[in-house]
Amino acid sequence: METCNRIEDIGFTRQQRKIGKHQSLKQMNWENIKARFGLDKFSAKFGSADLVGFVNWTMLAYMSDIWAALLKEICPAMKGPRRKLFVDLADPEKRTEADIARARSILPLWSDPSAPEEQVREVSRAFAERQIERLWVVGSNETTAPLIEASYRRLLALLDGVLRERSYVMGARPGSADFGLYGQLTQLALFDPTPSALAHEHAPRVVAWTDRVDDLSGAWVSDGDWLSRADAPGALRPLLHEIGRVYAPFLLANAAALEKGAERVECRIDGEKWVQRPFPYQGRCLAALRQAHGELGSGDRAAVEAALAGTGCEALFE
Repeated sequence: METCNRIEDIGFTRQQRKIGKHQSLKQMNWENIKARFGLDKFSAKFGSADLVGFVNWTMLAYMSDIWAALLKEICPAMKGPRRKLFVDLADPEKRTEADIARARSILPLWSDPSAPEEQVREVSRAFAERQIERLWVVGSNETTAPLIEASYRRLLALLDGVLRERSYVMGARPGSADFGLYGQLTQLALFDPTPSALAHEHAPRVVAWTDRVDDLSGAWVSDGDWLSRADAPGALRPLLHEIGRVYAPFLLANAAALEKGAERVECRIDGEKWVQRPFPYQGRCLAALRQAHGELGSGDRAAVEAALAGTGCEALFE
């Protein structure tokens, strides 16, 4: 029996949900937090947390101001055990040197506000080096930059083609493929200036779709909205070709490097040299794909293998 469900939001008005929209990120500052949440309530929540996380510093223009305000207005009154703090600066290259310098000056003080200056400087240096070094870990470097940009341009064109035919990757309803793409495109198509400009110029449908996926509350979804098994291979083939062209070769080379304990991943992608440090997360991704493939029934596995044949993705399961 076909099921039909509505994607609901629980307890939030549409205006409240818009805090997740990129247009509203500039409103995320300390004064608004106090005004909308209440200083006492915020202090209680902050003080009762075992783990405090600060993410997307790149996207939140006033995050450093929030850190400074917390150190001044909240932390001095906190009691009890030390809390764990998680900070993700994302891609520091998207912020100015002044922004980076300020973050480096504030973050070491979270560990010990009365630390000597020499200790603060050393922690600051180590923190900055660790964050910037991650660009190499995730494969972003001078050697790989042209490949990354070329693939991004092709992806925009492919997604534009998909959206001319259907609302989502797998049919008339959103699925995990859409949410996976959305997570990346919130940065690339909506925020980061250079790739966002490319998206607006060459694939405005993709920009609008990314913004749309940000808020799917109220959307009706049905099992009948998926692409049929007969139609899916042909509909998805262009995307699978791109994955097989640039991602599958890296996954295989990365897995081989991890197995050997190598310090570098070196392979050819789209005829060009690719080099980066081994990435354990991608190793786990490949293992998960292979496990899911192995758990398929014989009929489903045959259908998947037929859909992947000739795309380059089939090499992942050989």
